[in-house]
Amino acid sequence: EFDVLAFAVAGVTNVVSVPNGFNLQGNINLDYLDNYLEYFDNKEYIIIAVDNDAAGKAGEKELIRRFGAERCKTVNFGDCKDANDYLIKYGKESLANVIKLAKDIKIDGVYELNDVRQSMLDGYHNGQKRGETTGVPEIDKAWTWKDGEVNLWTGYNNEGKSLFLNQLCLIRAIIQGVKVAIFSPENFPINEFYNDLIETYIGKSCDPFYSNNYMSEAEFKEGMDFINEHFFVIYPDKDFQIETIFEKTKYLVKKKGIRTLVIDPYNMVEHLMKGGEREDLYISRFMTKLKRFALENSLSVNLVAHQNTPKANDKDGGRYYMPVGNNIKGGGTFGDKTDNLLSVWRPNKSLDFSDSETAFISQKIKKQKLVGIPQKVGEIVFNIKDQRYYFDGFSPFTLFDKIRNGTDKITEEQKVIHKTPQEAFEIDNTQEEIFNECPF
Repeated sequence: EFDVLAFAVAGVTNVVSVPNGFNLQGNINLDYLDNYLEYFDNKEYIIIAVDNDAAGKAGEKELIRRFGAERCKTVNFGDCKDANDYLIKYGKESLANVIKLAKDIKIDGVYELNDVRQSMLDGYHNGQKRGETTGVPEIDKAWTWKDGEVNLWTGYNNEGKSLFLNQLCLIRAIIQGVKVAIFSPENFPINEFYNDLIETYIGKSCDPFYSNNYMSEAEFKEGMDFINEHFFVIYPDKDFQIETIFEKTKYLVKKKGIRTLVIDPYNMVEHLMKGGEREDLYISRFMTKLKRFALENSLSVNLVAHQNTPKANDKDGGRYYMPVGNNIKGGGTFGDKTDNLLSVWRPNKSLDFSDSETAFISQKIKKQKLVGIPQKVGEIVFNIKDQRYYFDGFSPFTLFDKIRNGTDKITEEQKVIHKTPQEAFEIDNTQEEIFNECPF
């Protein structure tokens, strides 16, 4: 009643009070509204001005639900508890102005430009958020890391797509300190998975069987410390459902600050299809979940999915054809729903298993001005001795070795977030032709 009187003093007389206060225990009782709903039916809008505390906000939420958010407005009492306190502290003219400044209710899932106006102005003045370097100039032209996106990695079995992805994650961890969560049951036992990362990090074997290339105990411990800080394995006890993987990932976001999630491969997730649901519709729903999760948690989500193995009469002179989205096990819906479609391909493997020549292909890049230009990156070779990929003879780990040994350091230029994919590094004529074909 005192709040109603306060508004009356301020000249606002179209005010009613609830007959009882709100509390935080149990359901909020609004049974009294049943007898008065007709009173509100012909009102263009309803301003809700309840107490500025937890109980009041709970009651406000329920009133909005009953009246309908589309015709409700709310007031802001600032540092005051209610209308009476506001009148006493700031006077009747200020209290009347609170009503004039009442705001529409923000509807979940509906946005207008003003909701993001400040971040848009920030992007205008300081540049939009662009992909972050992979540490490999050739790869940066084709694709870069960007939080909030889903990257689909595909390729044939045992052609190195997981190894390639993990190595790029490792490079990013070294350059920018980014932490990674990996769900990859195929890589268990966990010791062997971590050993692989350490061997790439140090560039030597951690198995005394290879005595000529055996890392020292000090190097092994150095590798363990780095991997322990940056790589976390998800292996749920109860099930491998995507919601369970999300739950563990959210914990790592809050506890460790991870920015990358790897799900490797898709067929190891425990899928719950609805009765009679077509596989392509389920995949569409699954990919939508990944995208929402990536955006809500500012993560780079990376899903690995296998290619269908070609039949004998479906090869190019004995070679497997280049991996494409439509040949992913499960169908082309994966490629349709992902932000970026990336593949790792060993073109000569089916002819010569020892030929380690590798190609990286970005077949689809959704935001080309911010992330990269779709193209093929060749001249990639895997060196089994140091467990590293070399890009036209270059490996960023060569610099990292010098840094670990105290003879060099990573410059700010090498950590750069590129202005555009085109400006990232010097480009050759072939790539210039690709850029000229772009619509921007």
